[in-house]
Amino acid sequence: MSITTTGNLGPLILQSLAPAMLYVPTPTMNYILVCDKMSMPPNAGTTARFMRPKALVPPTVQLGNSGIDPPAQVPQRDIIDAQMAFFGTGCIINEQVILQDQEGVLAWVSERLAVAMRQAEDLILRDYILSAASQIYAGGGSNGDNPTNLGVSDFSLVATTLDTNNAYKFMSGIEGMDRFGKMCAEVKSSLIDLELAA
Repeated sequence: MSITTTGNLGPLILQSLAPAMLYVPTPTMNYILVCDKMSMPPNAGTTARFMRPKALVPPTVQLGNSGIDPPAQVPQRDIIDAQMAFFGTGCIINEQVILQDQEGVLAWVSERLAVAMRQAEDLILRDYILSAASQIYAGGGSNGDNPTNLGVSDFSLVATTLDTNNAYKFMSGIEGMDRFGKMCAEVKSSLIDLELAA
């Protein structure tokens, strides 16, 4: 008696194509969330020019009653040029389909291309942020190691470094709202979840 294998089965029962694609997790775009996007107008070249104004000296001296104008300041600004870079990829589809049924294949390939391009954008931003970031070693701890455990002076140094380098504050764009009941309900449900998890 011969053993039934895929080699001696008829071609019509070897496989069956499922009508729907399996779920593919979409990668989380973490680094693109804090970036400001800019769209270049058509035929505008490959360089975007940005202007950053310099701070003026705060006028901390009182004006007298002589009517003399206070000393004027000359406003200045920095010019920052951003060079555009191009990235791309493509797909070679090796699948025989009926001409009227090609939309299904093109749809899922286009979706994968879109996700790949967004993921590439996020990875490029990650590499840039890592290359431009500075490292601060903890030295205010009490365990005697080098670097030490985190101390109050380490947190102050990090906060000062961020403030003096014009770091973007995540909470600066969130407006205040009078929703104390909603906030208390969320805190209460979180406490209940923590109690259940414990």
